[in-house]
Amino acid sequence: MWEMLARNAKDFSLVYTDIKAEDDEYITCKWVAPTHFSADCRKVINRIQAYIACKNGKIRKYRSF
Repeated sequence: MWEMLARNAKDFSLVYTDIKAEDDEYITCKWVAPTHFSADCRKVINRIQAYIACKNGKIRKYRSF
């Protein structure tokens, strides 16, 4: 998904909110990424709730819904 957003989008931005540590390993957050796609210049707003598992400062698992 990240590759598609970065490669095909114009005016890409990303905003994180509601970042919460569930425990020592799991983090949740919301992120919004509005973009304009080059094929038809259509505005798309991606709104995601993410569930992230980290270990030693690196993402081990990522799930979004």
